[in-house]
Amino acid sequence: MDDVPAYLELIAQRLEMGFTAVKFHCWCLPEKDLELCRAAREQFPGTAFMHDVENNYSHEDALRVGQELAELNFTWFEAPFPDWDLDGYRQLTSQVDVPIIPSGNWLMDLQSFGHAVHSGTWTRARTDITCLGGLTPAWEALQLCESAGIGCEVLGWGNTLISAANLHLMLANDCCSYFEQSVPYEPYEYGMLDVIRTDSDGQVTAPDSPGLGVRIDWDAMEAATVHRLVFD
Repeated sequence: MDDVPAYLELIAQRLEMGFTAVKFHCWCLPEKDLELCRAAREQFPGTAFMHDVENNYSHEDALRVGQELAELNFTWFEAPFPDWDLDGYRQLTSQVDVPIIPSGNWLMDLQSFGHAVHSGTWTRARTDITCLGGLTPAWEALQLCESAGIGCEVLGWGNTLISAANLHLMLANDCCSYFEQSVPYEPYEYGMLDVIRTDSDGQVTAPDSPGLGVRIDWDAMEAATVHRLVFD
């Protein structure tokens, strides 16, 4: 989006579709970002908002923005720093009242993830099956979060197969609160006969067929194939 009015119109469109929460991926410029956050809260007072700045803030800017996001009652403040900046995160988490979470795609082993989780780094953790190497290690990561008494907001961004796997993971435990829906839908649904979409009540339902529960359209996949590797 080029400006705040365009972003506000996009929010209105998503709410009409049934969404009850919106996460911002905007300009990563503190003053412009806050302009949007203030305007969104004023226009949509009952909506849950999250702000994701993709590791682009300085410590000073993150503190200033985090303090105002708390006043605006944002649901969380995501990825002000790279995930490996544990000291920066600990300091910020202790200084602001808005929940702080990482981007979730930098710490790719359970040892590093567990150390961060158990040392007061974030208010809530964040990861997914693609970052940690599959369902089993991702499940173990969520168990680490439960043992530390914090939630874990699993990434849902990506194609339907990834979204389905992460949704099953989320529903198998009690430490996740939101499913991250990729929009617009169609680019992430190519080659699939079954898809996962938010309904008019703002809910998603896990497929109940065997495996991940979603079928691949192999004809569409063949039509889009540009290179093939065969392993005997």
